[in-house]
Order: sequence, then structure tokens, then C-alpha cells
Amino acid sequence: MSSSSQPFPLLSLPCLAMEEVLRHLTPIELLCFSMIEKSYLRRTIRRLTRKNPVDLRVYFTPTKKLFCFFPYGLKPEAIDLSVPTPDYADAYGGYNHFLNLVTERFHTKSISFHIDDSSDFKVTGLMKEAVVKGFELSGLLIRARELPFSVSYFLSKCTREANLQLYSTQSRSLLVHQFSNSLSLQWIRVREGAGLRLSTLMSMMHCRKVDISLVFMEGDKLNRLLRRWMRQPEYRLEEMELRFDRHRLDTNWKIMEGIEAIQMHDNCYSIQRRDGVKATVFFTEQLFLMKVFN
Repeated sequence: MSSSSQPFPLLSLPCLAMEEVLRHLTPIELLCFSMIEKSYLRRTIRRLTRKNPVDLRVYFTPTKKLFCFFPYGLKPEAIDLSVPTPDYADAYGGYNHFLNLVTERFHTKSISFHIDDSSDFKVTGLMKEAVVKGFELSGLLIRARELPFSVSYFLSKCTREANLQLYSTQSRSLLVHQFSNSLSLQWIRVREGAGLRLSTLMSMMHCRKVDISLVFMEGDKLNRLLRRWMRQPEYRLEEMELRFDRHRLDTNWKIMEGIEAIQMHDNCYSIQRRDGVKATVFFTEQLFLMKVFN
């Protein structure tokens, strides 16, 4: 007795039943289904992604341009746009086409960009297009020897986390111009922080969390940093961590010099800003921690 498989009647299902079936598909499968010229199906997909937003991350490397979907509670998926297809005249055309498609078919709210050291920084124009389309720039990762001047634009738009790995002292010195009290960025991470200026570190206190590794900063400069924080109530800083991995902090005795503080333990102090906000400061020869309590 032979049996033939019947196609699943997806398009004949009522709204709630169709939504339940689509809920079990991956983001890329949903995108493929959205290609079907059925407005009923497309509306259901948009309603589903509105309830369960899909974050989008774009990776630019010397050889790849990857779109990665990060749906809530599911494994990420990626599409590689590096290989040109007959539909796209150039590599950037594939990017623009796909970004427009995702914007139209998905209720995607946020986007993150990861740029490799050797990437062509002409892609910053493509990144701006995404911001102009209304995407929330939630994350930014840049690994570069030279800091592009346009990074100030993206730092001003980034709302969650920026991770910078800069390989030249000149690039790190440019960071002082990238932070202000109007910044909405929550978390700044800098690897290879050697050569980072005190003025840059002070401007970073407009972020909520600062995490810097491989940094060298003398104790008297950290003393000036604490004094500046105590005088300026507009700083949003909640936590700062500096790791002196290559250079030992041998002048740590100068950090609290002349600062009115309560010593809680060895190298652990409580200080107070002029508006009454308190902070705990802890340091060793290789570490500096500051935690602000509202």
C-alpha cells in the first residue's frame, strides 16, 4: 500500500495557528517564508517578530560580510554575503539589498557592527545607512590600527556597548574627542590601553561603565581623576575597572593623597561627591576599581 505525503497547509491556517507554527522557525527560515507573495503571511511574520524582536549583528572582516541574527532565547544564525551572486553587481549591493529586506520584513529594532582591523572603512557609510533607517545602534566593536574620524558619529549613536581594540598610541589619544555628557553609551571597553591619556579617561566618566586593560596610569593622575569626579556631579559613571597588566602601579600611595576619605580596609576607601553620592575605591599594584553608589 503506497502513501503519498501531503503538503502542510500553512497558508490555510487561521491566524493564531499560523503564528504558532512560524514561532518554531529560525530567523532565516522566517525570512525565506516572507518572500512568498502573501500579505497575510507577511503580516503574521511581522507581528511575530514584533512580539519577539530579533537583534541583528553585522560583521565586516577582510574576507566576509556576515549578517547574524540573535533571536531571544534561540541560537544565532548567520548569512554570508561575501560571495557575489547574480543578483548583486558588487559586494556592497548585497549588503544594501539584504538590509532593506530585513528592515521591510522583520520588526528588527537594534543592530550591532563588528569591524575587523583590515576592513575597508568605506563600510562606515553603510553603517550610517542603517542608523538613518531607524535601527538602534546597540553595539560597536572596532579592531583597528588607525581610528577613523567617523567613529565619533557611531559612538554618539551607540546606546549599549562599545568595544575598542586600538593598536596605535595615536588612535588611543584621539579618543578624548569622542565622549561628552550628551553621550547615551552605557559601557566602553578598551583593550591595549597603553598610552591612554588622563583627559580621555576623564571624558569616559560620562559612560556608566568603563573597562580598560593593559593601561599605564600613575597614581598622581588617578588622584586627579578622583578629584575631578568629586567636583563634577554630571558624570554618569557607575563602575570603572583599570587593569595594569604590563605596568605595575608603583605610585599607588599617591592615589588618595589629600582626598577626604574613609579608609575601610587596606587600599579600600569610601569617598563622597559634593552632591552626596558615594563611591568605593580599591586598588592594588595591578588593579584600580571604583564603584559608585547613588
